[in-house]
Amino acid sequence: MVNEKYGDIGHVEKDAKEYIKILINLNKEATAILPAELWIDLNELVKELGDYYAKAVDGRSNEDIQRIANCTDLVTVVSRALLGIDEMTKETSRLITNIQPTI
Repeated sequence: MVNEKYGDIGHVEKDAKEYIKILINLNKEATAILPAELWIDLNELVKELGDYYAKAVDGRSNEDIQRIANCTDLVTVVSRALLGIDEMTKETSRLITNIQPTI
């Protein structure tokens, strides 16, 4: 693949494909160790990244970056709460509600 600005970027596509495969496999293994609340949000993030990559490879419009960011934020907030780093408060609950991905 050749990009007008950056030249040959075929290696980027190959690397991204490999990392997404690794992420998908890690996500499958995570079902055994992660709490359901966290795994559900992580699974949504993996799905969004896969969809984003597929659209990019196919040359389709890729306007889903905000959904990926929302999923990432949600996984972060839920992870911190489940690990006890942050306490689940009304404010945290409101934050989680506000960053739910729109599917």
